[in-house]
Amino acid sequence: MNYGETVQAQCTISGGDLPVNVTWYYNGLPLETYLGVYTEKRGNRINNLMIDSVVGKHMGNYTCVAVNRAGIVQHSAELRGPAVMGQDLTLTCSVPDGDLPIDIQWYFNGHAIMDTDDISMMK
Repeated sequence: MNYGETVQAQCTISGGDLPVNVTWYYNGLPLETYLGVYTEKRGNRINNLMIDSVVGKHMGNYTCVAVNRAGIVQHSAELRGPAVMGQDLTLTCSVPDGDLPIDIQWYFNGHAIMDTDDISMMK
């Protein structure tokens, strides 16, 4: 990610009873209080977060909270400044609640990321 680029995160609810209410948070605060970041509901189970032109003020922790009559689950990701070519980059996805087993898949430009000599994923 470089400053000025578009950033998108997707919160996908793969199961559970409808309706599901999704709320996004930035550093623990409701997202609507933070300008320049938009959300878009796509159907009943997908909610996107978008930043058209990312700058330093957008760096921080973003959390998607999904609530239905059965309970609550949340997923968080941290947006950091631009990576430096040649340096290691670590991305973390934390899932503090939810029913096991949990399957996490990372995507880059819409394509699933797999383990390679240059990329390793740990659970």
